[in-house]
Amino acid sequence: MIKTFLMIFSGILLLVFFIWTSDISKMLEHLEQSNYYILIPGLVCYFISLWVRTIRWKYLIGTQHKLKNKTLFPMVVIGYMANNILPLRAGEFIRSYLLSQKSSIKLATGISTIFVERIMDALALIFLVITMSFFIPISDILDHFENLTKINSLILILIFSIPFLLIFTLLLISAFLPKITLNFVGFSSQFLPNKISKIYLELFNQFFDGFKYLNNRKTLTVTLFLSVPIWILESLLFYFVCVSIGIDHNFESHLYLIESSIMITGIVNLGASIPITPGGIGLFEIIARETLLLIPYSNTSRSEAAVFAGMTHALLIIPVVILGQFFLWKNGLSIKNIKLNKGNSNK
Repeated sequence: MIKTFLMIFSGILLLVFFIWTSDISKMLEHLEQSNYYILIPGLVCYFISLWVRTIRWKYLIGTQHKLKNKTLFPMVVIGYMANNILPLRAGEFIRSYLLSQKSSIKLATGISTIFVERIMDALALIFLVITMSFFIPISDILDHFENLTKINSLILILIFSIPFLLIFTLLLISAFLPKITLNFVGFSSQFLPNKISKIYLELFNQFFDGFKYLNNRKTLTVTLFLSVPIWILESLLFYFVCVSIGIDHNFESHLYLIESSIMITGIVNLGASIPITPGGIGLFEIIARETLLLIPYSNTSRSEAAVFAGMTHALLIIPVVILGQFFLWKNGLSIKNIKLNKGNSNK
C-alpha cells in the first residue's frame, strides 16, 4: 500500500514538474492548430505493433498450446491497460492470470514468458538507438542527461544496457543448459528451510518452463526478429504526432524526422521502463520532451516538445485503456474481479 501511494505521488510530482516547466498557453495554441486526422495512421501503426506483440508472445508460449492470436490479443491489450492505470506493472500478472484461465499454462510460466518479452524489448530498443546514432549525433543528448542526473554518460549507457544483456545471456544459458541450471537450483535449495525450498523449486520449475523454447533456434530468431518492427511501428506513432502538431517543418526532411522518432522512442521507453510511476506518467513526458529538444537540427520549441510528449503519451494510454475495458466488459470481467480471483487462486 505504501509503495503504491509513493508511486502515485511520484507520478503526480513529475507531472506537476512537467506542467510547471512548460508554457501552457503556447501548448494550448499548438493543440488548437494541430491536425488530429493525421493521428489516425499513427494509432493504426500502434495497434499493429500490439498485434505483432501477440504473435511474438504466441511463439514464446509455444505453438503446441494451439492458442489463437485472436484469443491472446485481448490479454495483451488488457495487460497494457492495467500497466497504464495500476502501479508496479500489475498488468504483467493480470495478463498471466488470464492466460492461465484460458489454457493449461501456469501463472508463473506465463509471467516468465512476459519477462523474456521485456528483455527482448530492451535489446531491440538498444539496437535501434545504436543504429540511429549513426545518423543522429547523440552527444548533446547524453551530455544533457549527464547534467540532469549527475551521472557520467558512459555509466548511464552501461546502466541501461549491461543488465539486459547480462540477463538475456543467463536466459540463454538456462535454455540451452537446462540440466546444469536445474542442478544448480536444486543445490541452492538445500540451504533453505524445507517449506520454503519446496515453494522455491515449484516456482522455479514453472518459471523455467517459460524459457525452454528459447533453445529452439527458430523460436529465438523469430521472437528477436519481431521485436524490432514492434518498436519501429510504435515510433511511427511518434512520427505522426510530430506531423500533426507541425513539428515536421522544423526538420530538414521527413526521413530525418522518422530517424529522430525512432531515436526518441528508444530513449523514452528505456528511460521510462523503470516502474517509478503507473504507466510512466510524468517520467515519460519529461524524457520525451527533453529528448526532442536535444535532437540536433530540429529547432523545436519547448512548448512544441511539451505538446508532443503529452499527446504521444495520451495516445499510447487512452485508446488501449478503452479497448482493454471493452474486452473486459465483453468477457464479463473487471480488474477488481481479476485481482480477487488471482489472490484466491494463489492461496
